[in-house]
Amino acid sequence: FFFSSRRRHTRSASVSWARRCVQETASMVSLYSLTSRMNNICFFGLIMLGIMGAGNFLTGYMTPKEVHPKFAFQSFTHFIHQSLTECEDAQIAFDLNADLSKLFDWNTHLIFVWISVEYTHGRSERNQMTIWDKRILRSKPEDHIINLTNSTCKYSITDVYKRMGHLKGKVYFNYEHMPIIGINYKERVEIGEIQIPKSYFGSKPIETIRRKKRKVAQQMTNLNYL
Repeated sequence: FFFSSRRRHTRSASVSWARRCVQETASMVSLYSLTSRMNNICFFGLIMLGIMGAGNFLTGYMTPKEVHPKFAFQSFTHFIHQSLTECEDAQIAFDLNADLSKLFDWNTHLIFVWISVEYTHGRSERNQMTIWDKRILRSKPEDHIINLTNSTCKYSITDVYKRMGHLKGKVYFNYEHMPIIGINYKERVEIGEIQIPKSYFGSKPIETIRRKKRKVAQQMTNLNYL
């Protein structure tokens, strides 16, 4: 009894149990600190945002959405040989009616729409080019219905091999759904055909301006010689 040791208390089961309780209580105090609580709250919030975002995307993605555009080819405005780029150049006039309102839901950011023309010939198995496009925002419902009458191309139909004459081309209506959260998806619908003219006709304004400039320059040169 009179001779004590430093390890005397650890040899008693009750004293060792009490010491372990004190140590575990100290560790629990550090576990429930302010930083650990904030970490738990942020982690739980991120998990819930991820679950809600996935549910938001799936409910919008699984909803059946179909577009039935109506396309009417009017005429070719020109079909020429572009001297600047050394390729054939053609443009068309067309009518287009399409109701895109069914494509928009609570997860839609915008719809990108474009019209493409595809044709084949001996030098190239697949020629695809865009002739018209538009970005349609959910915040502008007045643009959700497309109604074009006798509209011209934004971009020309071109061919570097100069073998486009007298070919048939298929016209496609394409759109890409860009959601707020989730992945993009694309769809395309065949809406018509066009018959490219066999011979050149018409001229683009830029070609007409170049011809006038060359003509004026030639006249000025002739005057200088007189």
